[in-house]
Amino acid sequence: MKKGLIIFLLGVILITVSPPVLGLEGPRVATHQGTVSLSMVGNGGLVLGGEYGLTSRLGITGRVGGGYSRIGFKFQLRPYLAVMVGATEDQYFFLGVIGSRYLADNLEGIAEATLIAETREIELEYQLGLHFEITENLELRGGAIRRGFGFPSLQLGGGYRF
Repeated sequence: MKKGLIIFLLGVILITVSPPVLGLEGPRVATHQGTVSLSMVGNGGLVLGGEYGLTSRLGITGRVGGGYSRIGFKFQLRPYLAVMVGATEDQYFFLGVIGSRYLADNLEGIAEATLIAETREIELEYQLGLHFEITENLELRGGAIRRGFGFPSLQLGGGYRF
């Protein structure tokens, strides 16, 4: 347990000091390819997420559950950087940035910062985490997510790429 926590914290430090990194869904988009993920988020319950590439740079992305539901589009700017735009479950507009960096051959650090335009306020949602590739199509995911400020909720789950 202690070794895992140290590895996770080291990953968080490496991601936050790396210039090109700003989700547990990475920034890459591929035509007619996608991912489906399922995560347990702290006290929020299960979160089901997914994305699908419409073109080599444009994809549709969404997730449902745990108070983090949304649907939108993702545009890949670079292999390690993407921008998202869409709407939350409460029909608020959001704009986000996703980035990633490979820390090892099968370990990727990812981060996401999203601004949500509520009625008269702008709220920040962020994620910071790691993807560990088990096989070419299966991966484990873990990290932290938070809407607003305060202590983030931990999330742990898996994903399937098709």
